[in-house]
Amino acid sequence: MLPQAKRTIAICLFLGIIIACQQNKPKVLLSFYHWKTTYQPSETEQNMLSKLAVQTIYVRYFDVDWNEERQQAEPLAKINFLDTLSNSISMIPVVFITNEVFIKIKEEDISQLAKNIHSLVQKINSPQNRQPKEIQFDCDWTLTTKEKFFSFLQAYTLLDKEIALSATIRLHQVKFVKKTGIPPVDRGMLMFYNMGDFSSPAHDNSIYNKNDASKYIQYCKNYPLPLDVALPIFSWAIQYRNNRVLAIFNEIDIQKVINTPQFKLVKEDLFQANNSFLWEGKYFQKGDLLRYEAISPQQCMLAAKNISRNLKKQPRNIVFFDLDSLNLVNYSNEAFLSISRQFN
Repeated sequence: MLPQAKRTIAICLFLGIIIACQQNKPKVLLSFYHWKTTYQPSETEQNMLSKLAVQTIYVRYFDVDWNEERQQAEPLAKINFLDTLSNSISMIPVVFITNEVFIKIKEEDISQLAKNIHSLVQKINSPQNRQPKEIQFDCDWTLTTKEKFFSFLQAYTLLDKEIALSATIRLHQVKFVKKTGIPPVDRGMLMFYNMGDFSSPAHDNSIYNKNDASKYIQYCKNYPLPLDVALPIFSWAIQYRNNRVLAIFNEIDIQKVINTPQFKLVKEDLFQANNSFLWEGKYFQKGDLLRYEAISPQQCMLAAKNISRNLKKQPRNIVFFDLDSLNLVNYSNEAFLSISRQFN
């Protein structure tokens, strides 16, 4: 056989091996958080789930906060299912627990808290005729509450050994992992947003910007838990008075702000109240500022590229926060697919 022919065969074999490896590489799945108190997806939301072939959705079931009067942790804002989830989509319940719960709760009451939450989750599951294989706990624990939060997770595991546990992980918990600890769960969900400072209207976009991310992102490569990634597609508006935050408005359409004559544009995405008035149920005093923050598909793509290069392993799910027609209107199907491909 001629040397040239041998080289050609060798190259073809090499390329065949590469292609086979790529085909065997597990595909990163695209998912969404559902964070409303009522589950009743709009037509736009249902169409997006269908067209993107979404297999899993993370559904916030309820919040848990501390009742100061009763001196106990209590559930709030329980979800109400007015529509059934498609059988083709699996559901992962999410329970948000405020850090104050673990500041105030006594060690001896943690086991009962786990039982109460487990019971309520089962109660919500029952009418849906579902037994989720995973549950996620969302808590921004601190150095003073990590032991109690971790004890809670261990107590919950004992109640249902068949279900996998995941926990949300903030960037500061990745960077300072030796201090903040590693939660005893099967997986982490890296919340790759809300990393900036919104305490002053002079600061940059607090949902995501590359400079803020750069302070933490290199540490993700060494985080011991397997990580999925949550990316932002939402927007909000922040009210300031005398450089202090007064209120945050979620799910605000920028056109609502632009079309309000009492607001004047000071600079890009920053508005000032011309006079005193009520807007979206909040009082605005003349001179108050309103800063609108949003993440465009281009910015979300940048965030995806940024974090995908700094993970130890390929994530299982890329989860967009959150499933809402107001957010989806800015994103095409191809935009979501292009963003998720950054992790393949």
